[in-house]
Order: sequence, then structure tokens, then C-alpha cells
Amino acid sequence: MQGAPQNLGSVGPTGSGRTPQDAVLACHAVVVCGDIGSFVPIGGDRPYIPELMLSMAAAVIEVGGDPADVVEVTTRAFLGLLVYYQAVLAAEPGAREPLLDRMLVAAQDGSLRGMLAGMVAGCDARGMGVHFAR
Repeated sequence: MQGAPQNLGSVGPTGSGRTPQDAVLACHAVVVCGDIGSFVPIGGDRPYIPELMLSMAAAVIEVGGDPADVVEVTTRAFLGLLVYYQAVLAAEPGAREPLLDRMLVAAQDGSLRGMLAGMVAGCDARGMGVHFAR
């Protein structure tokens, strides 16, 4: 990978110097908890579910930990999805989705984390973490 970093010192809780390939493997360490899919539009021509899963995998890497903090990972994943949604709206203002509008308001007023925390409470996150990348 030309131009890619030789290690990802910020990956994981200790900055253990994992390689970019390790970070790719960490993408398999996602656990979907609760009914978070109920906040994501299904169908249509925009890949909201795949975008949420990519954001969740990135959040697992960013948060680090074994297991990862499921509330933090889920919150960051939805924030990533909302960045994508805002890009969609910038390109197509008529592409509004009521579910995502609700999440966007929650992110803006600071209630998103609490809303998601209630949904993922008690989740078995033993399979979610950077340990799969070792």
C-alpha cells in the first residue's frame, strides 16, 4: 500500500503499533446490539445499513478495548452514519429520511448517546473489540 502508514499507533487502548492489515481484520469484530436497525431506513437506493456497519467497524478500532464499550461504539457508528446522511442531503435536499432526521436532531441536542445507551444496555459485547486483530 503506497503511502499507507506502516503502523497504526493509535489503534487500540495502548497504541500497540498494529499494522494496517490488523485494522482491516478488526472490521470483523462488530456486534450489533439491541434494535439499532430500527433507526435506519431499509430499502431505497442509499446504502444506509452498510454505511452503519462500516462506521461501526471504524468505531471498534477507534474506541479500542476488549471488549469495546458498546455504547461508545454504537454512538460513534451512528455519528458516522449521520455524516454520510448529511452528505446525501447536501447533494439531494429532497432525500430526507424521517428516521435519520430524528437521529440527527438527537445528535445535535446531545441526546443521541442516551437514546442508544438504553437500546444496547445489557448487550453481550464479548465478541466486539480489537482483540480479533491480534
